[in-house]
Amino acid sequence: MCVYVYRTLIFSFLMKTSSKRHTNRADPMDLERMKLRLKQIGIDDRTSRRLLRDSTFCNLECRNHQISYLNDFIKEQEGQGLPIGSLEQVFGVTENVIRRSLNAGLDEILSPGRHIELPENVEDEIVQKILKEENDGTPMKPKEVVLFASELADLPLTKGWLQTFLLRKSEEIQRSVSYPQNQNRVFIPRVYFTNHFHTMNVYITGKASELVFNLDEVGISPWEDKKVRKVIVGKKSGNEVIFHKVNRNIKHITMVNCISAAGDTLTPLIISQASDFTEIWAKGYRQDEDVMLRTRNPAYIDTELFNEYLDTVFIPYINSLRKNPLYTDEPAVLLMDNCSSHCSDEILQKLAENNVYVITFPPHTTNILQMLDLVNYGVFKKKNDGAQKKFDKNDTINEIIKIINSYEATFIGSNIRGAFNRGGIFINIKESPNRLRFDENKVKHNPGFQEIWNMDTQIDSLSARARNQEYGCINQKFFNQDQ
Repeated sequence: MCVYVYRTLIFSFLMKTSSKRHTNRADPMDLERMKLRLKQIGIDDRTSRRLLRDSTFCNLECRNHQISYLNDFIKEQEGQGLPIGSLEQVFGVTENVIRRSLNAGLDEILSPGRHIELPENVEDEIVQKILKEENDGTPMKPKEVVLFASELADLPLTKGWLQTFLLRKSEEIQRSVSYPQNQNRVFIPRVYFTNHFHTMNVYITGKASELVFNLDEVGISPWEDKKVRKVIVGKKSGNEVIFHKVNRNIKHITMVNCISAAGDTLTPLIISQASDFTEIWAKGYRQDEDVMLRTRNPAYIDTELFNEYLDTVFIPYINSLRKNPLYTDEPAVLLMDNCSSHCSDEILQKLAENNVYVITFPPHTTNILQMLDLVNYGVFKKKNDGAQKKFDKNDTINEIIKIINSYEATFIGSNIRGAFNRGGIFINIKESPNRLRFDENKVKHNPGFQEIWNMDTQIDSLSARARNQEYGCINQKFFNQDQ
C-alpha cells in the first residue's frame, strides 16, 4: 500500500512538472507574422528571407526556441544579437521571458526527439574534414560542420544532430574557441589595467572636457571577421589556444579620427591609394577643413603623415582652444594606442612643446579601453556597411564619399560623449568649465573585461616585446626637459 501511494505521489508530481513546463512554452509564432515584425524592427528583407527559409528555424516547436535561434542567427549575420527591446517587439513577450530564453539557449532543443546517427564511414569522413581544416588554420564553425555533414549525407541535419555527433566522437573532436591569428588580447596581465586606472585618475580627473582627446585609426576593408569564433577542433588540441587565419592582403582605406570628451570631432584624415580627388571637391567638401585626404600606397598611416596631421589639424585646434583664457596654460591630454607611427620621439616632443600629454593604452587592451573602438567605430561601420551597396567596391572615390557621409552621420556629440563614458570618463556638470572624473568601475563593466581580469596573465609569460612595450604617459620626460 505504501509503495502504491509513493508511486502515485511521484507520478502526480511528474505530471504537474511536465504540465507546468509545457504551459510555459508558447506555441511558435506564425512565420508570416514574424516576417512583418522583423521588418518593423529594421531587419532587411534578405536576412529575413534567409531566416524564414532555414529548415531548423521553421521546425522549432515553441516561441522560446525561436527567440534564442533568431538572436543567434542575427549575431552570425551582423556580429551582434538583437537588443532585448527588439526581441520583445518581435515576439510580444516580457523582458523576463526574453532573458530566460536567451540564457537557456538552444541546448534544450537537442535532448527530446529523434537523433540521427549517420553511417560510421560518413561520420569518420566528417571528423577528418574537421581535423584537416583545423590543421590548415581554418577551424570549422558549428554551422559549417552541420552544413558539410548535411551535404555529405544528403539529409537536412540540425544542431541537434551536431550535439549527439560530438558526444559520439568525444574522444576525437570537441568544441572550442578560435582567436584571429596573432591576436593576443586575452593574454593581458591584471597589473596593466591597475596601472592604467592610476594614470587616468592622475591625468584625467579634474581636467577640462574640451582638452581631453582620443585618437585612433580604422581600416575600411572587406577583411573577414576578426572576432573570436566558436569552432569544432580535434581533441588533441586540449587546452591549446586555437587561431584562425585572417586575410590582410587586401587594398583598403584608412581613416584617422580624433574626438574630445566635450563631444567634438576634429577633421578626419582619410588615406587611400587614389590620387585624384577632384570629384570629391566638386561635391563641396573642403580640403583639410571638412576632410583631410592623402595618398599612400599601401594606404596606411606612417610617422611622416601622422606628423602632418598634427600640424594640419590637431595642433591648430588646440591653439584655437587656448584663445580662451581658461585654457591658455592648462595641459591637454591625448589618448591613443602605442603604434610606432604615433610615438616617435619627434612627435612626442612636438606634443609636449604644445603642452599636450600623450597617454597610451596598455598593449592589446584597446578593444576595452579605446573610446573610439567602444562606440563610434561600431556605429560607423554599421552605417558604412549599410551604404556599401550603393557603390562599386572597386570605385575608390565613391567609397571615400560613402565613408565621409557615414562619418558625418555617426560622429555626433551624443555618440562621442557616450564613447568617453564607456571608457570611464564623465563630465562633472557642476563645475565650470566642465571638468572630468574617471570611474574605473564603468570600464570593468565593458564586455570581456572580467574574463581578462580573472585570467590575470603573468607578465613573465609574455614575449620580451610585449613586456617591454611602454604605456601610460609616455612623453612626460619631454616636459621635464623643458622645466
